Amino acid sequence: MECTVYIRKDYGGFWRRIFADSIDAIPLGLAWGAVTEIFKRIIEIYKYSAMTDLFIVSIIILILDIVIFLAYMVGFKVFMGETPGYWSLGIKTVAINGAAVTVKQIVIRAISSFFSLLAFGLGFFWITIDKNKQAWQDKIAGTYVVRSRAMPVRTIEIPRRGLIRTGLFALQFSTPFVLIFIVVSIIVIMVMLKIEDSFSKLQMAINEKVHGPDHPDVARSLNRLARLYESRRKYDEAQPLYNRALAIREKALGSDHPDVAEPLENLARLYHFQGKYAEAETLYKRALAVWEKVRPDHPGVATVLENMAKLYKKTGREGEAERLEERAKRIRLKNR
Repeated sequence: MECTVYIRKDYGGFWRRIFADSIDAIPLGLAWGAVTEIFKRIIEIYKYSAMTDLFIVSIIILILDIVIFLAYMVGFKVFMGETPGYWSLGIKTVAINGAAVTVKQIVIRAISSFFSLLAFGLGFFWITIDKNKQAWQDKIAGTYVVRSRAMPVRTIEIPRRGLIRTGLFALQFSTPFVLIFIVVSIIVIMVMLKIEDSFSKLQMAINEKVHGPDHPDVARSLNRLARLYESRRKYDEAQPLYNRALAIREKALGSDHPDVAEPLENLARLYHFQGKYAEAETLYKRALAVWEKVRPDHPGVATVLENMAKLYKKTGREGEAERLEERAKRIRLKNR
């Protein structure tokens, strides 16, 4: 296979590429921040607190961030020739045969950059010792980074096997770091989930001892533990905890207090997941009545309406579901 060769000073150096990547990190950071803010709002609306729920939300955010990163790289390199960072620093990405990079190479290079990063950044520092100043992602994708006006000085023939071996070397060298990162992450998550379970039970036991079994703080601990069980699909263990939390708040605060709406919604959602639609609807309506007494356009009203709409769709009541969704939208717009 033919490969182009440039004079060494025409290859994009480590610091030039770092500055270019830093410039590209600005719009990417703003986009990633917007995604995070949207999901923070979702967490607030739906009152997610269990670590399992937060972990799932974090995975969704990570996937969306990767999609944004790939779209940014492909979009700018295909339609604009280069990203703003590379363009402003006067460098470009080219295929090792001197041709323009393909979409496939852009995607492979972008994904491979995560391998370079997860290996404690070693894949990027490889630029400083490589004769062609290639990072690992360049070797894997078959690309160079060169100055915008650089011209190849000659073309050499390299066996395709040699190029494949070079790419595989970078991939094999980085893979153990990635696997270690994944394994450590799984272990940390499992330990944290176990700690959360134990902590929630301990917190409930302490509140019961300090405040007595019918104190609102005990109800808060019960809700948290039940939410944890619910997120792990342990519905039979979550249900009695939600029921007890509801009974404590009704006794301490009265059946019309806004704090009673939370356990009502939690229990309704649990029945909803279990397919007990009649019981769920009854509790949703009770929660709705509580929020409407606070204020007919309270965000809590919108949340209950949205959940009821989902239930009605499950039971084939599309017309009622649409009316509830429209009302929920009006409330959301009013509370912006």
